[in-house]
Amino acid sequence: MGYFPFVSTGGGSSITTPVSVPNGGTGTASLASYAVITGGTTSTNQVQQVSGLGTSNFALLSAGAAAVPVWAAPAAPVSPLTDAATITVNAALGTLLTVTLGGSRTMGAPSNPVNGQPLIFQLTQDGTGSRTITWTSGAGGYTFGAGAAPTLSTAINTTDLVGFRYSAVVGKWCFQGSQLGFS
Repeated sequence: MGYFPFVSTGGGSSITTPVSVPNGGTGTASLASYAVITGGTTSTNQVQQVSGLGTSNFALLSAGAAAVPVWAAPAAPVSPLTDAATITVNAALGTLLTVTLGGSRTMGAPSNPVNGQPLIFQLTQDGTGSRTITWTSGAGGYTFGAGAAPTLSTAINTTDLVGFRYSAVVGKWCFQGSQLGFS
């Protein structure tokens, strides 16, 4: 197998020398300027161009072992949650989710889980303290395995970190551990 010489043609790059291609074909291809190329498969072509050039500050995100990567906005490193009786969680917002508890709450099952994705909840007691969390345990909810949920710190303005990782096999967010009592 040889190599492909790429030569700029002003509006883009193209392969200028035909090469022999197994199972027919011309051996000629072109790419958009600044194109990102990836390895393909025997059914999709051995070299594939990632669709589009992306958007400023977007990152190339794996779409799985058998798919071309896609452009996506990187998750915000810290994402605030809205305090409510049942706190709504969207796992696509980031991996560190923060909320100040204004009462004893239920943490809703996160939407948009990705297998292997971590989530860390930064839970802060309000000026009253002694707030508790009930972790949703149904489909897509949280599991603590053979253990129990951690007991949150009760002092006012104290912060606890509680971590989970999503398992598609289990279909839940599996408890990873906690660090309690930051003030």
